[in-house]
Amino acid sequence: MSPSNRAAHPPHSVTPRRRRPIAAFVVLCMVSVAVIIVTVVRAVGNGDIANGNGGDGLEIASEIQTEGVLFRDTAQQRSFGRLAVTDGGGTAPRQIADLKCSRVAFAGGRGVCLTIKRNVISNYSALVFNERFEVERTVQLAGIPSRTRVSPGGRIAATTVFVFGHSYADGAFSTRTSFIDLDSGEINDNMERFTVLNHGESFAAVDFNFWGVTFVDDERFFATLGTGGKTFLVDGDVTTRTANVLREGVECPSLSPDGRRIAFKKQVSAGIGPLRWRLSVLELATGREYELAETRSVDDQVSWLDDERILYSLTADGEPTPSTDDGQSTVSTNVWVAAADGGGRPEIYLENASSPVVVRDPI
Repeated sequence: MSPSNRAAHPPHSVTPRRRRPIAAFVVLCMVSVAVIIVTVVRAVGNGDIANGNGGDGLEIASEIQTEGVLFRDTAQQRSFGRLAVTDGGGTAPRQIADLKCSRVAFAGGRGVCLTIKRNVISNYSALVFNERFEVERTVQLAGIPSRTRVSPGGRIAATTVFVFGHSYADGAFSTRTSFIDLDSGEINDNMERFTVLNHGESFAAVDFNFWGVTFVDDERFFATLGTGGKTFLVDGDVTTRTANVLREGVECPSLSPDGRRIAFKKQVSAGIGPLRWRLSVLELATGREYELAETRSVDDQVSWLDDERILYSLTADGEPTPSTDDGQSTVSTNVWVAAADGGGRPEIYLENASSPVVVRDPI
């Protein structure tokens, strides 16, 4: 082609080739800005609770009440999974906090919030917080959170996680129960390293599993030992790292405020079909054991509302609550109350709630 022809017929494709990358870049910028705006709006919305704005008409908790119930809210709204406090049951007002937990425990001015964050690699943590819901430290956990309790003086926390399996109703599971020094955040020990005695004789097996710690004081505790398809109540000591077998057939013990009785779940079915448990009470001094009026299966570590009543969770359909929370669950649950003497009839104490903790002493 001659120079004159090239001048007469310019390559029209040059200009569009330059404009397409620019146009694409502009579109990409617009999309990015839109994503940022949506993200900011969502962050602001989710921050309403943290910032004290309330959002959805929620009343915000700035601290834990010195006498009341701390629990996990399971209402089907933005408060789901967040901690809440109330000074009474039924329709009493509840205040929502910013902390989101799978399980919670609190005593002696310190609390532990077990959390699950699902990602490519899941993260399990215990958040140590104070009476103002301020997180003081984060402790990494070795598996899916299941149970937690804080000693009366707020010095030690016990955590139980599943390192294999995710339910006590599974045919096979493996747990790890450890003790956390709440002042330092250090995990002191794994209960599987404790020395266990049964009638004064050494007792050990490769399939030992421990769960459901309930504290007597800042050193002594009761817990469940599972081995050989059986469960046992053990009396342990954090300082000496020892535990003694007391009796068979006790799971998830919870010590009464007066220290005289233990409420627990007792397995009442095995073999084909799902496991079922019956809530029962053991009198420590006499060894007398009796069932409570609740006849539905309860897979929970109960809390004592006072010396006469206990609290426990069931799903809204009256089924056992999951042993673990996968971090994405939206299962609605209710907290029920039953008489500790085996009489009366169970009633709902708190709707849309789980993991109740009764705060007894002024902070």
